Amino acid sequence: METLEILGKLFDGVNRVKIMRLFLLNPQGSFGTAEIARRSKVGAGTLRRELNLLRDAHFIAKGKKGEWAVDHTFPFRDALSGLLLGGQSFSHEELSRRFKNAGRLKLLIVSGVFIQDDASRADILIVADNPKRKALERVIRGLEAEMGKELKYSILDTEEFKYRVGMYDKFIRDILDYKHDRIIDKIGF
Repeated sequence: METLEILGKLFDGVNRVKIMRLFLLNPQGSFGTAEIARRSKVGAGTLRRELNLLRDAHFIAKGKKGEWAVDHTFPFRDALSGLLLGGQSFSHEELSRRFKNAGRLKLLIVSGVFIQDDASRADILIVADNPKRKALERVIRGLEAEMGKELKYSILDTEEFKYRVGMYDKFIRDILDYKHDRIIDKIGF
């Protein structure tokens, strides 16, 4: 059973966990209802109910402009952060499975949020022959909704990637030279 499912059972549903993660990962941010729905991929009716429940628990508050933000007086915020954000990693098999229908992937590298490195320039690097961009972006949007955080990613075709490696491109070097996990590597770096 995935971490998100376990937490969803503990917190009465996956939707509430996704919304809570969004706020915990963006504690200084405020969001309108439409943006919360888009980023968490929660339907309008369910979202309204979840926001009201979280407001009643004093986890979030509605501001004067109608935007929702973390209620900084909530006494269990740090404990919830540790619980909800500490277990957000995905196994290599899970990530590989999610990306398998998104084109002929040659290289899939994760770093940043996946390995708890906030200094990383990208969270995901995808190299593919004729990448299916819409399918790849759909997978990434799903991951963002589950994690509650926008991901920094780059999609390159194989020839462009090889060219940029040969040129010692700074962006590519920063990803390859620092800590990362290779989920798929059919190029052989």
